[in-house]
Amino acid sequence: MASPLTIAIAQFVQSKKHQVLFMIHSHPQAMELDQLLAFVERLDQQIQALHLTALGGHPDDPFNIQGVKTRREPYANVTIQSIEKLKQASDLLANTRYYENWTPDSLERVGHPR
Repeated sequence: MASPLTIAIAQFVQSKKHQVLFMIHSHPQAMELDQLLAFVERLDQQIQALHLTALGGHPDDPFNIQGVKTRREPYANVTIQSIEKLKQASDLLANTRYYENWTPDSLERVGHPR
């Protein structure tokens, strides 16, 4: 029997209507930050063959850009997106001053440089 996550990802891939699959856990303390990061890493490896990538958000995530904690959210969550669409958006941002605000560590964490 397929898990709800597997079903949601399959529907997301087949629909072609949406660019982002965003899943939120209903309990704020459902998992610790390290558990979420490990889960996202495993999921990301599993969905790469579908040309997708996974990112996580968590109430305790310290990731920030100039002090703005862009992944600190009230509930643990996972975002799944097309690698191609993310690359296109990233390439557009690369032509602006957007990435000048990022530290080398932050850039490395999101896969820059490619």
